[in-house]
Parts: sequence; C-alpha cells; structure tokens
Amino acid sequence: MNLNETLHKDINFGRKVSFFTFLVATLLMIIFYLTEFKGTIYFVFLYFFTALGFNSYIFLKLAISFFKEVEKRTTILFTLFLLLINIPLGILYTDLGFKIYNSIMSNY
Repeated sequence: MNLNETLHKDINFGRKVSFFTFLVATLLMIIFYLTEFKGTIYFVFLYFFTALGFNSYIFLKLAISFFKEVEKRTTILFTLFLLLINIPLGILYTDLGFKIYNSIMSNY
C-alpha cells in the first residue's frame, strides 16, 4: 500500500470517527435526558475519555500528515476541523450532563 492510499484511508477514517463520536455522544445524552437513569452518567464519562483518547490519536496522525503532504492539506485540514469541533460539543454535553445529574440528585 502506498503513502497516498494510506493517507486517503486515514482521512476517511478520521471523518467516520468524528461523525461516530458525535452520534454516540448525542445518543447517550438523549438517553440520559429521557430516562433520567443516574447510572448513564458513568457510561458517558467512560465514553468521553475513550473518545477523547481515540480522537486525539487520529488527530495527531493527521496533523503529522498535514505537514508532510502539501498537496492534500485542504482535505486533511477539513478532517482536522471535524475532529476539533467535537471538543466544544463534548464540553457542552458534559456541562448539560452535570446539570441534569444535579437536578436529578437534588430531587432525592
């Protein structure tokens, strides 16, 4: 497999990872909000740290490729942007999760 094929696969994989982590985080937040099951917050934290590590690995791999592959920089940059946009969404979801969790716990 040559370098272009590997880079193309990394870019596609990075986009899929970005979409999948967003989708799962949204689904977990909706489940937590609708069911008010307190145990969900622990799954959310486990997922959050796992996704953070996995997204960071993909991000670093693509960031290194960004500096090596001049002709693919625009495509790599867009994928890096997709991965980075999950950070504020993760912070927002974490904040919402704590607010929901605190409101549930204050009712008991």
